[in-house]
Amino acid sequence: MKYIRIGSRKIYVSEEVYETYRKSKRRERYQIEKSIAHRDVSIDGMKRELASQISVEESYEHSEKMKQLWNALYSLSSDEFDFINLHFFEGYTLGELAEMRHSSYIKCWRLRKRILEKLRTILSQSD
Repeated sequence: MKYIRIGSRKIYVSEEVYETYRKSKRRERYQIEKSIAHRDVSIDGMKRELASQISVEESYEHSEKMKQLWNALYSLSSDEFDFINLHFFEGYTLGELAEMRHSSYIKCWRLRKRILEKLRTILSQSD
């Protein structure tokens, strides 16, 4: 009895199934070699390549949004800016920030909520 590999497992199959599987694998290898030789391009491959490319317009929009965000962040008080910087850019959790500020988790959660709402308001006015 013959076997075929599926992942890391060996599956025992009849001669007929083995021959069919072997022929399909051989045909698949042939098609791959043929497409490489003729530089055939698949639609899926083109879609993936296009999706990975960022247009100039998207890049400009992104940089403008980042400028708006940084302007909004700089308009915060130094305490608010430090809190957001530590939480979102330095990676401190609300629990860690609560310990640093000698405060409770809930107070830090509310502060974050207030600051984010303030940023939303500032950003919506700049649109």
